Amino acid sequence: MADPLSVAGSIAGLISLSDALFRKLYRYIREAKNAEKEILDLKNEVAGLNAVLHNLRLVAEDLELDSTFASSIRLDHINSCLATLHKLNEQLNRVGLSDLGRLRKNMQKLAWPFKSINIVVYVEELRKQRNNLSFALTADSLTTLLQCLSLQENVSRQLKDLDLRLRNREQIETRISLDIVQQRILDHFLFVNPQPNFRTSVKLRHPTSGFWLKDDPNFSTWIEGTGTTLWLSGIPGAGKTVLSGLVIQDCMALADANPRRAVAFFYCDYKAPKSQVIINILGTLASQIAQQNEASFELLRRYYFTLQPSHQLKNCPEKEDLLELLSNMAATFDDVRIIVDGVDECGDEASEVTHSLFSLAPVSGTVSLALLSRDESDIREILAVPEVGHMEIAARSKDIDHYVRSELEHRINHNRLRLRSADLKEDIMVYLVRKAQGMFRWVSCQLDYLCELPTDAMRRKALTELPETLHESYERILLRVKAPIIPIVQKALQWIAYSSPKLTLAELVDILSLGEDATLDEEARLDHEDVFRFCGSLIRRGGESDKWDYAELAHFTVLEFLQNIKPDHEQLHMFRLVPGDHAALAKSCITYLCSPSFNAVPPTTRQGFETLRRKHSFHSHASQSLTSYACNRWEDAEFLESALQLFAPREDCFNLAYFICHRLFGVSRIPSDADLKELVSKICHRTFRPLHAAAMLRLDSICQWLLNQGSDIDQLSPVGNVLECALLGMDYIINEGEDERHQLDVDGAEATVNILLSAKPQREWKLTRRAGPLYTFYFKKEISLLARLLDYGMRLE
Repeated sequence: MADPLSVAGSIAGLISLSDALFRKLYRYIREAKNAEKEILDLKNEVAGLNAVLHNLRLVAEDLELDSTFASSIRLDHINSCLATLHKLNEQLNRVGLSDLGRLRKNMQKLAWPFKSINIVVYVEELRKQRNNLSFALTADSLTTLLQCLSLQENVSRQLKDLDLRLRNREQIETRISLDIVQQRILDHFLFVNPQPNFRTSVKLRHPTSGFWLKDDPNFSTWIEGTGTTLWLSGIPGAGKTVLSGLVIQDCMALADANPRRAVAFFYCDYKAPKSQVIINILGTLASQIAQQNEASFELLRRYYFTLQPSHQLKNCPEKEDLLELLSNMAATFDDVRIIVDGVDECGDEASEVTHSLFSLAPVSGTVSLALLSRDESDIREILAVPEVGHMEIAARSKDIDHYVRSELEHRINHNRLRLRSADLKEDIMVYLVRKAQGMFRWVSCQLDYLCELPTDAMRRKALTELPETLHESYERILLRVKAPIIPIVQKALQWIAYSSPKLTLAELVDILSLGEDATLDEEARLDHEDVFRFCGSLIRRGGESDKWDYAELAHFTVLEFLQNIKPDHEQLHMFRLVPGDHAALAKSCITYLCSPSFNAVPPTTRQGFETLRRKHSFHSHASQSLTSYACNRWEDAEFLESALQLFAPREDCFNLAYFICHRLFGVSRIPSDADLKELVSKICHRTFRPLHAAAMLRLDSICQWLLNQGSDIDQLSPVGNVLECALLGMDYIINEGEDERHQLDVDGAEATVNILLSAKPQREWKLTRRAGPLYTFYFKKEISLLARLLDYGMRLE
């Protein structure tokens, strides 16, 4: 789906529908010179309602500018008005008022076309709707506006409660008092925080869509019963994830009113591998449930301490143990709702995840489980049983209709779509609703495409050539990318799909602006709006807050499409993504880090460092993530040659110094002037060489290459000799003087240390610092490396 629509956006959709109704009635009255009084009254009521809706949209737009509420309050009067207008529109279409040519041709036959329509009832209903909505024009805040538009009681309190729940979940969901130890236990099992995905699903749901769900008998049976399972399946792009937010909110409303109820939810996300692991799913559900009463927390606490025995190695949770734990925790409640979205996004683990979750409901008796996924065979085999309720999700035509109208108005009001013909706007709506097959995502792609066309004639022709599927829609987007823009789109899609952590918009623009000669020219700098324009419907804005400060693939199907492009595809091969292949990202990081822009002494003041970080925001990401992107690539000759640009011996190593500064201080660390000055003095010292840096990073292949090139293994630097660099790691530069046993990371040290030990005769190494690192290896259980160090004559003091 597109960016989230507001209350004002929903009203704009109503305006579009009422406009269409007014035109139909006006044309009929114009053609039928002696139109009945009832028809004139109906036209006037539609016109009056339209005027109120226009004013109401202006009020909503103004109030939303100052509001931070993420509203999910039911807009009852909006929904009621929408239902009335839809019903009237269907009846007018049925008697032929949607076709002007047909209307003129059959005017005699249509002398009384409204005999089948109770005009008086519609006039009264529209008048009632107009009066209800007129009252909302007096609102002086968004809270007041929503109170006017809703039939729910205590809307102000619900808005406040919802805002707190969305922004500070612990204050709402936590019904137990927590100390530091208890919070640590909860955090230990919260392997993946589902809250950001939940917020996104709420933001992306159109305010008037999805409420048909509550009228479905399968959903009613599930929400009103206990110990049942509901499977909501649907085709890609039908809005399953967006609908999940509505399901969770309904369950939260029930739990808020009854402390004997609990809610837990989870989002399996193709972009987050950790979210696809059953242990992480079960642990996260347990953490959420444990916050909702003391008895369930006590069960979690006991299990935690079985995993953390004193003076022994820590244990990892087991799936069977977690399933039993969840069942026992659920027994402390009268009703537990568990909602898991995107089970199909777990790939090869989808079957195991489905089977494990499904086993919870019948065992506990109090667990009601809702799973949302595609209808895939391995999932169907488990869930296609009589005791599981099944709902096939496809966006209802009225949802699609209102979504199209609202989006059209949104694009027109923001000058993204300039239509000269009012009839074309209605034709676009009819074509898209007819061919959408329940897919919001497909509709969004077509609307974006129509916005790119310059004339109404081209748009009308495009309506007759709409692609049938999402993948065909994505292919059309890429085929339209101009040749000079292809490298930008290719790199953007790659970074958006595979960067970890996600790039902010500033970081993305920074790396995409890197010239072919590795320069960072301000004149060549892109604007983030250009990136969204070039990539079209393939990406969208994302974020865990109201800032929406990064780009993400618009849908799971986009990644599937890009990964399924054939390598020999003549026109699209350059856009193909290979799962798990981060070599291109690592090479881009190296090219960026070696830019001439960083061939100078790094800043030695906090202000200078922060200025540089803002100007070249990608540098911190490149420095922090290079080694993870390059994992298992260092032995590759071609990649190693690329990496040596950064580590090659030269008189000055300023690019390498910049890299070390940003790696140590990263994105969140704020260095002091003294820290920076001391660090820069050490790493820019003439005795600090690339071999010391490679040893600190435990890059054994780079160390071997540098030794082969004649680098001096005996060179003593301000941070010690090469072996000490490998033992202590990079963090020790700024942690010096602290207890190494707790500060140092030994991951990957053994291979690097072995290379250095092998390069120098036995017992000739001397440590210039205390032997604390040996304790580190002992406590980290690096027994083999500890034994070799002791064999080289190093004492454990």
